[in-house]
Amino acid sequence: VIVHVLLLNLVLDTLVAAYTKYSEEQEEEVLEEKVQGILNVFRTVSRVTGSRFITRQTFMDFCEEFSRSPAVRPIGEETADIMFTTMDADGSNELEQDEFFGICGVIQYDFWAVVTDSPVRQVFPGFWESKGFTYFRNQVYRGNFDTLMNYVLLLNLLLVVSETAYDLYGWEEAKLMEHLELFFSFIYVTEVGLTLCVYSWGHYWSSRSNQFDFMTTWLLLGSSVGDELVDTKGLNVKKYMNMLRLLRLLRVVKQLKRLNAVQFMIATITKLIMASQEILILLGVVVFFFSALGMQLWGGTLYATHPALEGTEYEEKDMFVLNFNDFLMSFAVWVVLLLCEYKDEFPSAVAATSSLPGSWIIFLLFYILGVSIIFELVKAFTIEVFVELHKHRNEEHKEFQALEAVENEVKSRGQTLHYRVVGDLSLHQKIIQALEEMEHEIHEALENGDSHSHHAHHANGHESGAQHANGGHGNSH
Repeated sequence: VIVHVLLLNLVLDTLVAAYTKYSEEQEEEVLEEKVQGILNVFRTVSRVTGSRFITRQTFMDFCEEFSRSPAVRPIGEETADIMFTTMDADGSNELEQDEFFGICGVIQYDFWAVVTDSPVRQVFPGFWESKGFTYFRNQVYRGNFDTLMNYVLLLNLLLVVSETAYDLYGWEEAKLMEHLELFFSFIYVTEVGLTLCVYSWGHYWSSRSNQFDFMTTWLLLGSSVGDELVDTKGLNVKKYMNMLRLLRLLRVVKQLKRLNAVQFMIATITKLIMASQEILILLGVVVFFFSALGMQLWGGTLYATHPALEGTEYEEKDMFVLNFNDFLMSFAVWVVLLLCEYKDEFPSAVAATSSLPGSWIIFLLFYILGVSIIFELVKAFTIEVFVELHKHRNEEHKEFQALEAVENEVKSRGQTLHYRVVGDLSLHQKIIQALEEMEHEIHEALENGDSHSHHAHHANGHESGAQHANGGHGNSH
């Protein structure tokens, strides 16, 4: 107990502190390299073009070349034009160094611009501006239509529960209940159609929740129509329809995203995974190694009729489902040992059945290496990251200023800007902050340079005026 609680924890704390320090140093190096790389891009383009500015055509060519990289979302000509117009505050059709840094900050996001309104607005302008459809559009914009559909989903849930009860007790369903399934499927299709009458396809498909709703809607309709028209030959298609319907009901959960606590939880889990990806990869490699090793050493030795297992705890607790007969079963055993630490049932069973004497020691090695060191490191590092995130929980998240300007420019063109942060969120925020700081520094340096130039000009003017005055005074004498 003393070794495990005191000495081991002290060692783990030391390792976590060293790993955290190393990660921060690596992150600073990556951050410095990225910012310096952006600065080098501007200098390279300026050197090639022979100008300290980047023209609109040069920027378009740069975006075209940049979009060839498979690691980034292609930047279309229209999107590039929007970014250039937004950053070119003075309308000179040229980007200075600080303006180019603002654009590079926007490029750090995975973003795209789409038309907001449905084609109905251009094809049927009278219907679009009619009193009834205007009222409906406002309900969609405010989210009231989405709320109405959530109530419909709850009614559908009641139908699913009642059908499940009928199936469990063997009751005969009424004809109305059978047709209600098809009725709800058409309601969902109608919802998709009405939404696409308000929003364009690009705007609708940009939301992942809408993508999920769209696919499950057509799957439900297809299964419902198939159940009505096609002879299933005894297959219980309705069971799979209920599964699809329950997946459709998951859209109600997205309403929880409005709660601050849920938003913090989702963001925290995402950041924890991104920050812990290296130590998680190490844990995965260790579990993979022991899973492959266990399958090779003890595959086919643990089964219910094995005489050597009679009277063992492994047999008494009926743990035959946890064996080493294939990789997935072996993987499940080591996951159980990760969560439950050392369980003597497995090494005892292996010692009784294996032809390799002493091979049960591998369980002890896994307990020391996998459970007591690496898994404890994962938990300790996760707790430390969570505590750090919790300190900044109430801080207001600030979006990149240049991104807000691009969003306003896109909105002025009747479009909507969609963007996502790709990769490590914490590193992304630090890159954006570094770009903003460098942009302000460059801007201040340019202002100070102009100010010094202005003062020097005035000083030269006063000096020449004084010389002129002295010269005139001398002539008069």
